[in-house]
Amino acid sequence: MCDQSNTQVASVSVIGTAVAELGDWRDALLAAVPGRTGYHLRAWHLKGRLGRCDGRVLCDRDVTIVGHANVQCLGDVSLSSGTRIFAATGTCVIGRQVSVGVHVMLDASDSGTLVIGDGVLIAANCVVRTSNHVFSRRDVPIRQQGHRGGSVVIGDDVWLGAGVVVLPDVEIGTGTVVAAEAVVSRSLPPCSIAAGVPARVIKARPEGRPE
Repeated sequence: MCDQSNTQVASVSVIGTAVAELGDWRDALLAAVPGRTGYHLRAWHLKGRLGRCDGRVLCDRDVTIVGHANVQCLGDVSLSSGTRIFAATGTCVIGRQVSVGVHVMLDASDSGTLVIGDGVLIAANCVVRTSNHVFSRRDVPIRQQGHRGGSVVIGDDVWLGAGVVVLPDVEIGTGTVVAAEAVVSRSLPPCSIAAGVPARVIKARPEGRPE
């Protein structure tokens, strides 16, 4: 009787897990659908899956979102292949007309808050993280010290070049351009051009139209 009871409990547990993961199964199946059909199906699916979805999300194949309920898309957003968004324990807000390039990671884990403004361009292989490892103690392995959540705010009309890394607790001002492979570890003022490791302002963007 005991064995039979344990089997029934295990069966109920497996069924419960399967039901809870139905959304993840749909994500995985739709992520592989090619062509325009795939774009339309994923846009329809995300409309009901995200915490907020205004406008349309143009989602390429092989896009992973963890924590759908904590992700908000405020307008037309384009997510390229290989995009990874992590918000299971944080909040990710993506503005209107935002373009995310291939193999980009947007990580709002560990109670972090990531806010991306309108008209932002994020090129391929960028990493934006709102949390970091704690490493204050030498007597405890770093992997055992946990993480510390923070926030990242990217203003409107920002362009992050390929391979840019944005670290926690920074704000990138409206209209700023960050050169490829830069590491943003401190806040950047509006309408500036920044480059390097760590990223530093090298000049301001010119005003008006070029002659």
